[in-house]
Amino acid sequence: MQPLSFLLISLLHVALHAPANAAEVIAPDQLAQRYSLTASTSFPYPTATQSVSDTDAFLVSGWGLGRARIQNSPENLQFVADPFPSSAATVSTGPLTSSGPVLQVTYPAKSFSHETGGTQFINLWNNTAGGNFLSMILTFNRGSFGFTTGRWNRVTILAQLNNPPNTANGQIRVYYNDEQVVDAEGLQMRNTDEVSINGLFFSTFFGGSDDSWATPNTVHSYFRNIQMWGGESPSSLTGPVIKSSAPPQRPKTAACFVMASIVFGAFTALV
Repeated sequence: MQPLSFLLISLLHVALHAPANAAEVIAPDQLAQRYSLTASTSFPYPTATQSVSDTDAFLVSGWGLGRARIQNSPENLQFVADPFPSSAATVSTGPLTSSGPVLQVTYPAKSFSHETGGTQFINLWNNTAGGNFLSMILTFNRGSFGFTTGRWNRVTILAQLNNPPNTANGQIRVYYNDEQVVDAEGLQMRNTDEVSINGLFFSTFFGGSDDSWATPNTVHSYFRNIQMWGGESPSSLTGPVIKSSAPPQRPKTAACFVMASIVFGAFTALV
């Protein structure tokens, strides 16, 4: 299967726009059903907390990581006890619930990039032959929604590739605790039908190219219940035809839809 539609329970940094009309409220599994996203997977979690080294081995073996490794800073990842077991948002299906360890990401004091704090890795869900086309199209738009420190939240992202490739009819929707907060249409995310959605790029750090972006204190984010759905149907929306002399995206055989993302997290600072 070459997935052309993708649903991810996650937190994305999105520079798009909030919906103009009344916000839709819908659970992730219902959204997947609406778009006929019949393939699904849930990232496994251990039943007990783990050391940093055991966490590294668990993620590499259980999460299908590209090149069988964590790309940046495996020392900043660890499965720990849930620090907020009784603090969760209420969504369309009731209060968020979970049990067992959660994935902690550490951002050391004075870190400001994926090379100094946080982490990055690629999950190849649909692991076809060839390399990966990486498309970072999402950044943060302050004001679309905000997080409450020390509380679990659910963020869902729907991405549909444009079809045909020369038509800007792709779409991205973001839901925060099941309420729609971003609706972007008219997107050209690919210019060849050889590009499909092929996995998840997990990337979280204090953004910036110098220490003016650095965190003054060591802080953490926490992640649990990461799920993905996929399907073969691209967007059926209308959109303008794009005339461009740009060469087709590469490679020809496999694609990884990259989302610079923090996935399903709660936050705390250790001062």
